Amino acid sequence: MDKAFFEKYPSYQAYSKNFLGAWSFEDGDEVVTISDIKEVDMYDKENAVTKKEVCLFFKEKELPMVLSAKKNYEAIAYVLGTNKWANWINRQIILGARMDRGFAGKNQLCLRVIPEKPKSISKEPATPEQLAKIRELIENGTITNETAMLKYFRIKSVEELSKGEAADLIRKRTGEAAE
Repeated sequence: MDKAFFEKYPSYQAYSKNFLGAWSFEDGDEVVTISDIKEVDMYDKENAVTKKEVCLFFKEKELPMVLSAKKNYEAIAYVLGTNKWANWINRQIILGARMDRGFAGKNQLCLRVIPEKPKSISKEPATPEQLAKIRELIENGTITNETAMLKYFRIKSVEELSKGEAADLIRKRTGEAAE
């Protein structure tokens, strides 16, 4: 038994603060850029040994993500079009919390790579009509979490939405095409 480990991490919550988890994405999905991939020593409490796990590091996050779920690996390979880890560096993926089969096959909130390509951001700003429609959707509750929506698009206000992003958001929330 590694007493130093138990002194440093008396509980799972204390230990998990060193890695991203579902709790890291309570405000919604987020686009992140993979900055590095490397092995990190982790304690396996089931076997009471330290083992190496592959972790992803991101430009936008201080903490790494343990790449232990096969679903996450497969989602990244699908989104980026390659299973070669070296080709993942400086590429973007979307992370978020989802209900799924997690540890020991239990249904729980898990950190997942969302199998969608992050939208490319066009520089052309949203039209005044689009902005008015989005404000209406926010006010009437159709878009219930403005903070998560802004975080997803990595902007500070709806005024920073590009024309394409605004059109996509309106179409998803209303079914209407927005020019």
